[in-house]
Amino acid sequence: MNDARGRAVSQLDPVAMYLLARPEPIDPEALRKIAEELDPGEVRRRRWKAVGAVGVIAFSYIGFFGYFAFFNRWRGWGPVLVGLVTLYLVGPSTAFIIAYLRAKRRRRDRILRVMLRHGHCPHCGYDIRGLPVDETDGATVCPECGCAWMVPTLSADDSQVERVT
Repeated sequence: MNDARGRAVSQLDPVAMYLLARPEPIDPEALRKIAEELDPGEVRRRRWKAVGAVGVIAFSYIGFFGYFAFFNRWRGWGPVLVGLVTLYLVGPSTAFIIAYLRAKRRRRDRILRVMLRHGHCPHCGYDIRGLPVDETDGATVCPECGCAWMVPTLSADDSQVERVT
């Protein structure tokens, strides 16, 4: 991830920090609000995600090895075997990698937006509300880690979060 000035930085995961009860850089109540906004039902859904993933993997392997059990006596099915290997191994693996990378990017962007909306630096968790904006590029620089962020200006009627600038 890059900050507003293009510097590569790492990012905190507020949901993991909340689930592990490690609110060191962020106030525990603020961390709870950020984690609930990011993933409202993460603890409940986690078990069913694992069951669904195991079911998809089991279905794929049953189909792949079922092919061997049914067609292994026949000769000349080499192209079908190559097709099934592609269907059950290469295709799902490629789709999984692409989906994982897209989901990771979306989650990273969502964490960035929510952390900035709540007035915390996405890199170190420092409270950046009320800090001055740099006039050269319009970014707010975190005094703790030096990362620059484009902090959104919230309207006065936004009751979820305090005014940032």
